[in-house]
Amino acid sequence: MSKRKPSRPGRNHKDRPVTYSDGRPKVIAVIMAGNAESTIERAVRSVAQWVDRIFILDTGITDATLTKARVAAAHVPLQTRRWAWRNDFGAGRNAALHEAAKGAPPGAWLLILDTDEWYTWLPPMAPSVLAATLGGAAPETDAFLVPHFSGSYVQPRFVRASSVLDGKAKFSGAVHEAMSHNHAAQRTLAGLVAFNDEAKTPVQSLKKWRRDLKILEPFCRKNPEAQRERYYLGQTHECLGDLAKPTDEAKAAHHYTLAAAAYTLAARGTGWGEEGAWAAYKAAVLTSNPLGRQPTREERLTARAIAVAGLERYPIAELAWLAGYESFYLGLPAEALAFARMAIATGLAEQDGADLYGRTSFKDVRMLWEKPYELAAYAADKLKNPGLATYYREKAKAALTARGGV
Repeated sequence: MSKRKPSRPGRNHKDRPVTYSDGRPKVIAVIMAGNAESTIERAVRSVAQWVDRIFILDTGITDATLTKARVAAAHVPLQTRRWAWRNDFGAGRNAALHEAAKGAPPGAWLLILDTDEWYTWLPPMAPSVLAATLGGAAPETDAFLVPHFSGSYVQPRFVRASSVLDGKAKFSGAVHEAMSHNHAAQRTLAGLVAFNDEAKTPVQSLKKWRRDLKILEPFCRKNPEAQRERYYLGQTHECLGDLAKPTDEAKAAHHYTLAAAAYTLAARGTGWGEEGAWAAYKAAVLTSNPLGRQPTREERLTARAIAVAGLERYPIAELAWLAGYESFYLGLPAEALAFARMAIATGLAEQDGADLYGRTSFKDVRMLWEKPYELAAYAADKLKNPGLATYYREKAKAALTARGGV
């Protein structure tokens, strides 16, 4: 019996999947790479068995990255294009996707893969389920979100090639680039595949954060309203503070102060509400207790004010919990209880894990489950209501169990 050949796609149907004997659309892995000879092989091998092509955008490789990538790709065709790096990850991501999409057949999907990452299948036989999901995607779906292996966030990882060429799927952000298009055109791939990344050594982390600082400081001076870059400027200073903390507390405190200022400005932005709320949370935390010492009353008041302002813009459980936590230590147990109840209402435990707000990133799962109940129990103790305190402690235990905590 002769083997079935791929059917010819209709010329007037650019979103029609290219059909093979197994009924799947083509998938092209797209990698933006600098010098990454120590990690590229694992990244490529994680996808080489189930993608049809690998595309690498070379942003200035001078080591053995490409040689090792070709070895890891084995039988899978690998293409490369040179691109002059310009200190802008969003621009690089768009260039990589656009170059890969130009040579993609109708109905193809582009799989985003970084050089220090790898993909993991979750249930058995997931590749066939994935193929059916991609092949049966609604025409208006531009991208599929894939969870990080930790479950803490998701990112757009499968992008429709035609949506890239049409300009509907585009990334922005000098660092930590994100898709800047209609979120309603994204769907989540749950329980099929996840991505993971290599843990960085302190030396690697320092190099990364210094690189990001070099990109972000001039960008934010030039674009003061850029909420996303302000947020990541705050994160960069916070992480540099964490690295300095064990040996130089004064330097760490300097970075934490700059981080809090950047987060505060990001929290006042007009961009993505979830990101702005998380920026407020981070600013409040750093204002209250960056070095592990006992905060002053003024610091607690300032932290609570930042949290409340963030809640007014976008209510997340973490902000409500923090406002309640600071209220408790300011001697205001009734307010602490009210904020704890707000955190419970915006968390996950009372909804059996269902996320009513559709959050995709920036989460502290403890605040979404057991921590608000614990705070409510302490506030009830202060209010001399032992029955209520016992009730909330039992709820805290149940929430911890429900999220699989220890």
